[in-house]
This record gives sequence, C-alpha cells and structure tokens, in this order.
Amino acid sequence: MKRVLALVILTVTLASCGGGSEKNKKKESSQTGITSPAPAGQGANGLTANEQNGINQITGFYGGSVSCSKGLASGSQKYFKIEVSKSGALDSSMQIAELSVANISILLYSALQEERTSYSEIRTVVNFGSGQKAERTYETDKLDMVLARMEVVIKIVGLLKDKKYDDIAPLLNDQTNIITYKKSELINKIKKAEPGLGEINQFIPYGFMFATTDKQKNLLHIAGVIQRTTQNNEFSVDFDPSSTKNEAIFLNYKL
Repeated sequence: MKRVLALVILTVTLASCGGGSEKNKKKESSQTGITSPAPAGQGANGLTANEQNGINQITGFYGGSVSCSKGLASGSQKYFKIEVSKSGALDSSMQIAELSVANISILLYSALQEERTSYSEIRTVVNFGSGQKAERTYETDKLDMVLARMEVVIKIVGLLKDKKYDDIAPLLNDQTNIITYKKSELINKIKKAEPGLGEINQFIPYGFMFATTDKQKNLLHIAGVIQRTTQNNEFSVDFDPSSTKNEAIFLNYKL
C-alpha cells in the first residue's frame, strides 16, 4: 500500500474461520439447493430480483463464479448461502480474507429489501485458487447493525471530503474505555495529514469484522479505501457493538 497516516495502531484478535468437509458440503447441496419451478416472485433460478441484484454486485466487484442455496438454519429460520470461486481479485487479497468474506455478505444483504425478514443468517464461503477456503456465518441482526454503522462511516468521509474536520468530533466518542485517545488530538492530526492526500472521490468498503482489542473489549471494525485525486489511502472506523448510538469510537488511516 502507498503511504498512509499512522494515527494509532489498534491490535485486534480475529476469530478463526472454519470450513466444512466436502462430504457435508455435498450433503447440504443435495438437500437445500434451489429448485425449479420457482415460487411466485422468484426467477427460474429460484432467486428474487433483489437477490439476483446482490449476486450481480458481488460478481461486479470481485468477478469469479457464484453459486447459492437456501435452507433451514434452525426451526423455521432460513439461511441464504453464497459461495464464490475463481476470483482473481479475491486470490490477490488473501491477506484480508476476513474482510472480503464479510464484504460479500453485506453486498448481498444490502441488496435485499423485503427478503431480509426471510433469513436469519447469511452464510458466505470463498474458495481460493490455492485450495484454501474462508467461511463465515453472519446473523442478519448483525448485518443490520453494520448497515446502520456504515451510514456513519459515509457521513465521516463526506465531512473529510468537504474539509469540515471539526464536524467529525460530535460523531466520535472517546470516553468508552475501549480505545484510549483524545479526539481533539485526533482531529488535529487529520487536519495536518489531509491536505497532502488530495481531493476525495469516494470510499470503497473492503468489509467489516467483529473483533476483540488487546484490552479484551469487543468492537465492530469497518474498513476500506478512500479514493483520491492524488493518493488513495486506507481508512477504517470502529464502533462499540453494544451501543445503540450511531457514533464511532475511533477512526484510523489503516485497514
């Protein structure tokens, strides 16, 4: 990556991703694959227009091939499973596999409308060209939280773009004891660094993760890249997942 602004390095412990056996995978496919004829409101492939739009967004961003299935998660609760393979973009970014799997999940979920109430979880699998696999299941209430917090991220980026740096302060809570810092000092560092990075075009999300700090505090970490006229830079915003307030607890010019 090109030069980035190092504000504070946040140490996180990521939960490991597990993969199912090929035998279980085949069993699941035979039991829960999408079948025809499709129910009312669905296409011949068993997907609604919104679900297909989500798939299209994923392939538009990552390329590769996608397969999907639906089934019962527990009781009457349903899941939607998406599996992405043969993606050069994903193969070249295996170092951020956790973020990529999450981003695929949120790209799909954000495209859904009335379908959101139909599923209790989104299951996402990425098959890398090396033979390795990254897999994760996200409960839909957690994805709802991510979508809400993403609006805060977009607002912060908008303030950066408009050079309204002081207006970022009300969106930051530096009194949570999750991450120790003074937001006034953070804002001053941003003011000094921003002019040299160039005008902002857009923020491209790379994904999110629910992580644990070195103080054993939980947080939601949303990361991506800010595209600029001069120099793109990594950018991430952290949230307290236990809080119902639409406020961030920290932002950093790092993934």
